[in-house]
Amino acid sequence: MRSKILAGTIIFGLLAVIALGIVAASPNSQTSTDTRTDAEKKYDLFIAAIRDFIPGSATTALTNITDRIIEVYTEDDPSQTAAQAKASIVSGLGDDPTVSQILIATFKRFDPNAELANGLANVIIDLIADR
Repeated sequence: MRSKILAGTIIFGLLAVIALGIVAASPNSQTSTDTRTDAEKKYDLFIAAIRDFIPGSATTALTNITDRIIEVYTEDDPSQTAAQAKASIVSGLGDDPTVSQILIATFKRFDPNAELANGLANVIIDLIADR
């Protein structure tokens, strides 16, 4: 009888340890060190998708995309030309910003909820998947 109680206690203990391990490993119980906003994650996803889709020409593509976004969003704004808007964005980034930093700053200004970035990222990801 004692051996059955001991065996039951051991099995219960093992199941409890397994259950605690599963709970501890779940994503909701882990604290994340990623402090980026959801929008910033979407901007990064878009940039990563472009870099994966056209690795040799990603810098040129990101520059062209940045310029086109600025052109579209300043098209109907008589107070600022596209060149002025880009100069304003770049000047707020300090010395020698990267192409990615300029694009992210452009997205933050003209696409703060990352709707455009997310849509474009999904299109690029679909293209990558269809290769």
